[in-house]
Amino acid sequence: MAELTNLSSTSDWPANAVPQDWIDSLFAKMSAMYGSKLSDMWRNSELAEVRKLWGVELAKLSRNELRAGVNAMTERFRFPPTLPEFCAACREERRQGHAMAVHALESTVKASPHVVGENMKKIRAAQRLILEAKPNAGWAFRLLARGKSDSGKALPDGVVECAQRAMASSAGRRFFASGSREERELYRSHFELACDRFGKSAADVDEMET
Repeated sequence: MAELTNLSSTSDWPANAVPQDWIDSLFAKMSAMYGSKLSDMWRNSELAEVRKLWGVELAKLSRNELRAGVNAMTERFRFPPTLPEFCAACREERRQGHAMAVHALESTVKASPHVVGENMKKIRAAQRLILEAKPNAGWAFRLLARGKSDSGKALPDGVVECAQRAMASSAGRRFFASGSREERELYRSHFELACDRFGKSAADVDEMET
């Protein structure tokens, strides 16, 4: 657990990532919230590379999106979120907050109880769609197919492992099976390697396409 909240500086922190102390703060908060569940999530991963990957991906979000996602973490996630889940939550929480703010500014007439009730039903229905949405592992397929970071550097072993685990997961298998013929051909070699490495035989891949 101490490794997850180690605040020591890293000299090779990516230039295109959020500041390292932001990640330190976020991981410290998740460690306090989820305890051993967080360390179990990355038990076999290189934590330094996991933190770098989070830093790079979170840099693609605005400050308002990050703030909205962190503030909503307690309500949205009973278990530690994966990186794609957290990024999606940040964007969605920000969109919902912005939409509600715009509506509040534009509306000067008090709504009737009936209108309020109907709108709340729509909001709850939209929230259910978000909360019940299945994880998407497309980011892992695209990353390994590209074979390098956004800066053009080779992918660290820890990042490759993290992506391969996502590809071999149920979300990764769903993504591969639902892809077009061209996408499956593009991703096949990476997908088979990930499945062989993390517990699903390559022979099962063809069965998913029939």
